[in-house]
Amino acid sequence: MTTKPWKVWTPAEDALLRQHWADKEPTKRLAARFPGRTAAAILKHGYVALGLGPRDCGRESFSPVWEGVRGLLAGGKR
Repeated sequence: MTTKPWKVWTPAEDALLRQHWADKEPTKRLAARFPGRTAAAILKHGYVALGLGPRDCGRESFSPVWEGVRGLLAGGKR
């Protein structure tokens, strides 16, 4: 089994991630600032290595079930 080589985070990347961690932009858009890094790698590095805590992307969660219930309560159809 082969694995991909692990790319070490530079101090400049750490600083850039800290600077933009609280931005309310989707993680995939944040990942565009880090060529060669995936969104998952950025989240893991921010949470685990840097201890930055959860990101608030400004996006409310969507639940199709709740949308159906809300429509029924409003007197509409599912």
